[in-house]
Amino acid sequence: NGELLLANLFEGSYGVEASATSGTSTQHGATAVSVASGSEALAVVRLGATATLRGTFVSVDRVTPIAFAQLRIAGVGFATSDATGAFEMTGVPLGTHLLIGQDALTGRLGTLAVSLPTAGEIRDVLLVERTLGLVEGAVIDGFGTGTVAGVQVTLAVRDGFTAPRTVTTDPAGRFSFPGVPAGDFDLRAKNERTGELGGASAALPAGVARLEVDVIFAPLTNASFLVLESNGLTPADATVTLTGAFDFAASADTDAAGRVAFEAIPLGSYQVAARSRIAGATRSTAEQALVIDVR
Repeated sequence: NGELLLANLFEGSYGVEASATSGTSTQHGATAVSVASGSEALAVVRLGATATLRGTFVSVDRVTPIAFAQLRIAGVGFATSDATGAFEMTGVPLGTHLLIGQDALTGRLGTLAVSLPTAGEIRDVLLVERTLGLVEGAVIDGFGTGTVAGVQVTLAVRDGFTAPRTVTTDPAGRFSFPGVPAGDFDLRAKNERTGELGGASAALPAGVARLEVDVIFAPLTNASFLVLESNGLTPADATVTLTGAFDFAASADTDAAGRVAFEAIPLGSYQVAARSRIAGATRSTAEQALVIDVR
C-alpha cells in the first residue's frame, strides 16, 4: 500500500526522499517532517518530476565558505554543507522554491529563490549570507515634542521566516535592534500605560551598517469644552464624558465657569456628553458628535 514505518527515531526534523523506477524513467519525491517525543508523525511523499539543487554557501564576501550549515527548502527537505560549504539536495520538485541556509555558529541566514523548470536538471547556485545592520531610533510622543521611555517596540522583518523581536525604550526614549538582515521591515510601538500606538516601515539596504528610524505615536491634542444651561447663558454644573478614537474614554466635572478640559487626546471622531450634577436635574443631558483634527 506504499506505506513505510520507521520506529525509534530521535525527536527532531527530518527530510524524507523516495524514488521509483519504471523502465528508463525515474520519479522522485521529497518532503520534510518534524517528530515530537512519544508521538507519531505522518510524512506524505508525492512522486513526480524532480531536479537536483547543489551549490555552495558562502559569507558576505562571496568567497569564505560556511561549513556544516543547515540548508532547507520549506516542505521539501534538508541538507548540510560540508567543510567547503558545498551542499546538494536531490529529489526537489519542479517549480520555484526559497532556499534558506543558516550558519550553525552565528545563526546568520542566507536566502535565494531558485527556479527548477526542467525534469532531471542539476542546478548549481551560490548562496550568499545576508548582510546584517543596526536599526535604532526613538519613540516620539503624540505631540511631536519629546520621546517616550518604557515603551515596547517590535521589529518584524518582512521575509516570512525571521521571528519578530521586541525591546523596551530606554530612559531617553530610544531603542536598538542589532543584527537586522537587509530588506523591508516594520516597527510597531505601544504604550501599555496609555494605549497609544505608533508605527513605521522602512528598508535596510544591503551593506548599510546602521539605519535610524523613529516611531511616532498617533498625533495628540488637548481639548476644552464650555457647557451652558438650556438658556444658553448660565454656566452648567455638569459631568462631561468624552469617548472616541483609539478607545479613548474620560470624564471630568466642569468648573465654576462651566468649562472642562481633556489632555492628550488622539485625533479622530468623538462623542461628547454632559449630564447635570444639580440635585433634581440629573436627567438633564446633552450630547454632540465632533471630529478633532487639529492640534
